[in-house]
Amino acid sequence: MDKEKDATIKVEAIILEKMDFERQQQVSEDIFQSQGEIDTVKLKMDVKIDRQLSTDKKKLMVKFELSIFDEKKTLNILCRMVGVFVQSSEGSMNLEEFGKVNAPTFLFPYLRENISSITMKAGLPPIVLPPLNMVKLMNDNPVVKK
Repeated sequence: MDKEKDATIKVEAIILEKMDFERQQQVSEDIFQSQGEIDTVKLKMDVKIDRQLSTDKKKLMVKFELSIFDEKKTLNILCRMVGVFVQSSEGSMNLEEFGKVNAPTFLFPYLRENISSITMKAGLPPIVLPPLNMVKLMNDNPVVKK
């Protein structure tokens, strides 16, 4: 990374590509007696990140997919956000380098908001994902495509 140059990477699009939500608890009159409680401590999360760089290396597409579920499979959420990034001229960082950590970090708040919103709309306590250490995630998680 050249610290003397400006960043020349721009966001072309942020797209919600897929949002699946399923819960086993049926909505009925019982919902008025008690709100469905989610034990957020027991939630599990799977991450999948896919990167595609154009042949001219001026456009990058990053797909960030997050699955959240509990052990009993009473709640399943899958959210996939796509970010399209472009670089018009040489800058402080190239798109390939940007795609490793920065692009997924940029997309994560969009995933967090969608997951929080969909759980709240479902009458559940909203799931608010904590910040993630993306560098550690990229290094430790074999599911992540590099």
